[in-house]
Order: sequence, then structure tokens, then C-alpha cells
Amino acid sequence: KAHRPADALRLLDLAIESGLQPDVITYSTLMVACAKAGNATRTLELFGEVLRRDIHPKFDHVTMDLILCNFAKGGHAEEALELLRLMKLNGMPIVDVAYNAVIAACCRAERHQALLEVYEEMRSAGLQPDEIGYSMVLKAYEHVDRGWEGAAEMVRDLDRTDGADVAIYARVMALAARHGEIWTVAGLYDNLRKSRTKEPSMECCNALVTAQYKAGHDGAVNGAVDVLQHLEAADRPVGVEAYASAISSCRATDDWKTAVSLFNQLCRRAKESALEPNAILYNTILNVLGADTDRQRKREFSRVLKDMRRREVVPDLGTYTSRMAFATRGKRWRSVLAIWRELDATACSQSATSFALGIRAAEMTGDGAQAKAMLQQMVAAGIAPDAPIFKAAIAACGRGTSADVDSALELLESMEAHGVVPTQECFGAAIGACDRGRKWRKAIHLLLLMIQKGHRPDITTYNAAISSCARAGEWTTALKLLANIQNSGLEPNDFTYATSIAASFRGGHGSLALGQLHEMVGAGFKPSATTTSLVVEALFNAGEVDSAVGTFEHFLVESTPRTPEGAVDLRRCSSAVAAAAIRSQLRARSASSSGGGDLVFTISTRHAHAKSSPVSRPSLHELLRGEGPGGFQPPLRVEVGAGGNKPVRLVVGDADAACWCNAQGTGGRGGAV
Repeated sequence: KAHRPADALRLLDLAIESGLQPDVITYSTLMVACAKAGNATRTLELFGEVLRRDIHPKFDHVTMDLILCNFAKGGHAEEALELLRLMKLNGMPIVDVAYNAVIAACCRAERHQALLEVYEEMRSAGLQPDEIGYSMVLKAYEHVDRGWEGAAEMVRDLDRTDGADVAIYARVMALAARHGEIWTVAGLYDNLRKSRTKEPSMECCNALVTAQYKAGHDGAVNGAVDVLQHLEAADRPVGVEAYASAISSCRATDDWKTAVSLFNQLCRRAKESALEPNAILYNTILNVLGADTDRQRKREFSRVLKDMRRREVVPDLGTYTSRMAFATRGKRWRSVLAIWRELDATACSQSATSFALGIRAAEMTGDGAQAKAMLQQMVAAGIAPDAPIFKAAIAACGRGTSADVDSALELLESMEAHGVVPTQECFGAAIGACDRGRKWRKAIHLLLLMIQKGHRPDITTYNAAISSCARAGEWTTALKLLANIQNSGLEPNDFTYATSIAASFRGGHGSLALGQLHEMVGAGFKPSATTTSLVVEALFNAGEVDSAVGTFEHFLVESTPRTPEGAVDLRRCSSAVAAAAIRSQLRARSASSSGGGDLVFTISTRHAHAKSSPVSRPSLHELLRGEGPGGFQPPLRVEVGAGGNKPVRLVVGDADAACWCNAQGTGGRGGAV
């Protein structure tokens, strides 16, 4: 009684050592004292001693109930279950108080399955839990698979006796609704509706709409909306949760106009009743509107956000995530990052989705530092990043004006430490970073490592490796990679051919570049003006002037623009391509029967305030003077001039053109001399 059970236990040991036999009252007193002190293990030991010593008379159920109640307070589920087992084994009477106590102990210890087994045993004994016990049983049903079935049966049992409370009905209906068990929910709702003493509460009506939304069947295009409108017409109490479920159901059918109509309907009701739109409702309508980015949805999306601010509803994680997802669909990457920073400054905890959206935006803006910081923050928050998130962070480091190759490789190497296996896409992103960072050796190393780990590089990965070699002038390695592509069964695409041509250009192999150009055309791809220009320039640099001019005439002459005055516009062409264009015009002049007239070319734009020489293309001027590979022989005499802010023009006079053509063995007025 002085709350000194340890001293009492020592006295018990002394009594036994002295040869005394403690009676059942002594053991009862000690067991209750130990149970109150939270020493459940010692309580069971004392009970075991009583059984072994066969002390009579046995404990009465009042003592056992008191012990079990103390076990329940401490959440000693294992000991309570064991004590209940021993009581049954020894034929001791077990009343409803004992069962309720064991149920409470299991509830506190979150032993949901064990609790339900005790409840079933209690039902078999013809006993029922008290009101608190039923609430604990329902909580257990909420945590087990298909728990709504047992919970619904429990409600039916209650209806056969005293009748279930409406609050119990609401909880069971909400449990079944979360799993889309529309028939269970509808049956319970019908029981309430037929009852003379109970009316469906707002929570029950909400569950009915939610169940229809979760079920998504029954032949209705949008059954949840129909159920909601039916309840409203019957003047049943419908809450915000029901509206949120009905609006969510509009997402599956992309019926955003109905969703907006329901939202407006609730807002009108809010003026007449105590209903107030909450963050969940706003998040729901934002999710429906954010599924597309057409103009009307954008307008409604903005209106809903303004209404949320006007009502001073505090945005939660779902609100920020909806905004980020909407901006992502519109490819407004900087807006996504701004929203992410706004979220990060609040008390809301980030989620895996918000981190993924933020890192994706950092990837698309080339903000590698931001992506790394987000990834580190994600790990610190205990959220495990997956391979796509690592890939986005690696790609972010590889983009932008200056690729951070070291950070990209560091992220790739750290993946396995986080329990994530690098995927083909992760290796591809790292190789792309090496390409932009001009680290061709590291790109080749990663490509080989990727193959060693069992990944099959796709054409994009090969293209990045070839591009890194082309940038470094490693044309031999680039061409070997092209051969690997063809041998591996992959189909080169237009970028593959373009990068291979660039590698040949940097290696000074004009004929090889020309062969690749024809192969590209033969594969069904149309080369860009930039790619063809590289071939022309490579041929010029190799001294293969005729091939360069022929390539220009075959691929570029039709796309070369002219000014309104009829001059050939060479302002976007390299000097070699411009020289090929001039030669092409001279060749066309010599082949023409009419011939004659000056040849006029626009070579650059000069502004009135420019202080430079009118000849703003010195490399072209060198070719015209006959200097360097592909230079004009004999030199071509031209006039260069410009007035005010007009473009710089290069003019080949009629006589000069005829003279140059005659020197080539063709007449100035058509045909051979």
C-alpha cells in the first residue's frame, strides 16, 4: 500500500526461504502491486508460481480483472494475452471486463490482428465489448486488410442488440469508402435511412460520395457527382469532403467544367452555412484544372488560387505540388523553381514528388548547383531518391553555359552508396555532361563502364560520346563509335550523322565527310544547312574545290536567300561556303546562254557608326585573292562597298567575271572557249 513492491517481493522471498507457504491473498496483493508498477513480467512470474504451487483457493476474477486493467494502462499486450491464455488453460472464469482490458492493451501496443482475435473470441463466448472497446475494435479494423468487412459485420451485430451509434456507422462507412466498397457503404447508409431513431450524418453522406468516387464503376460516367446532387436534392447534410470526392472524380473523365461548377456551388453554400472550403478542396480543384494548360484552364487555375488567398486558406504541401505540376506541364521551369523555393520557406515538409518536380526544373534550366542542393536536402529529410531523380540531377550538372562534369560524375558514383543502381539513362546523362564539358576521355570511359555493367547504350548516349570526340577533334575515335553503332544493330539518326560529319570536318577529312553526308541522305534524313556547310568547308580546306562547289549546288543553293534587290545573301555563311556560292554563281553564268551582268553578293551588315573596314570578312577576301586552300586561281577581282547603314556588298563586275571564267576554260557568255 506504500507503493513499495520491491520490498514486498523481498519479504515474499524471505518467507519462502523460511519455509512459510504464502497464501493466495499474499500473491494477489503482490501481483496487483507489480501490475500497477508496470512490472508485467514479474506479475506473470508470480502467477506462474501460484499455478506451480497449486495454491488454493484460486484467484477470483476481480483480482485478475484488476491485473489485466493495469496491463492495459501500460500497453503490455504480450503479457495480457499470455495471462488470458493461462486463465483459460486453468479454467478460470473470464468476464467482459477482462476481455475489454486485453483489447485495450492490444490497442495501445498497436497489435491490431491480436486485438481482433480477442474480439472474435469474446463474441464466441457471447460477450460484447463496451463502447470504448468497440471503438478500439473499429480502430483495429482500420489497420488490417479488408477490415471493412469485419467492421460492417460488427455494425450489424450492434444493430441486432442495442443498435450502433451514428458515429460508429460514419467510421465504418468511411473505412469502406476509402477502399471503394460502394455496396457496403450503400447498404449501411440504407440501414440508417430506414431507421426511425437515427439519421445519416454529414460524415455518412461524405462517405457515400467518396465510395462512389473510389469505386469508379456502376455504369455511371461520373457517379460521385450524381450521388452528390441526389443528396443535395434530398436535403441531406453534405460536407466539404463529399465535394472534394465529386470534384476528384471529374479528373478521370477530364470534365473540368463540372468540377468548376461544383466548386462554385460549394462556395455559394459557404455563404449560407458553416461550410468553408479548406486546403484539401482547393488542392482537388487545382489538380483537375492542372491536368492541361489550355487558356481557359489557366484562367480558372489563377482564379481558384486568388480565391484561396482571399479566404486566407493556408496552402499546404498539396497546394504547392499542384502549382508546380501545373507549371511543369506548361514547361515554365523557372516558375517551378520559384514555387519550390516558396514551399521550402514554409513550415510544410517536402515530399518525394515536390523534390522530383524541383530537380526536374533545375535540370531543364541547367542549374546544377540547385539540383545538387535539392538532392542533398532530400536525403537529409529521409526521403530516398530513385534513379530518375539522380538522372535529372546529373543532367542538370551537365547543362548550362559551363558543364560541371566533376559534380555529374560525383553524383553518378554516389548512387550505389544510396542503394540505387545507375540506369542507362543515368550513364547517358553523365556522358552528355562530359560532352558539354569537353571531356571526351571520360565520356569514352563511362561508355565502356556502362557496357561492362550490362547496359546497352542507346543512340542518344552514343551521340553524346561521338559529339564529345568531335568537339575534341578526335575524329578517329568518333568514327569507331559510329562503326560500333552500326555493328550493334542500332539505327543512326540525323544527329549521329551530323556529329560524325563534324568529327570528320575537325579532322580535315573532306571526302570522308562527303561520304557520310551521302550516307545520311540515303538513310532518309535531310541534312541541315549547318551540317552541309561543314562538309563544304571540309572539302575546301582539303583543296577539293570542285566537290565543295558541287555539294553546295546540290544541297544549299536553293536554300541560300536573296535580298529584295536580288543580291545573294551570304551573311550567315562561313567564308568557305561563301566562296563556294560565288564559284557556283560564276559557273552558272558561264553555262548560261544569256549570261552578262554584274554578280552581287551581300557578305555582312555594317552600321553607320561602325569604324571597321567595309571588308568585314577578311578570310573570304583572302580566298578571293587566291590565298590558302581553295583560293581563287587566278584571283577574282571584286569591288566591296556599302553606304550608310546598308549591308556590305561584294560586286563581281561583268568584265571581271568573264575574264575569270575564260581563265578557267569557259566563256563568259556560255559554253567552252
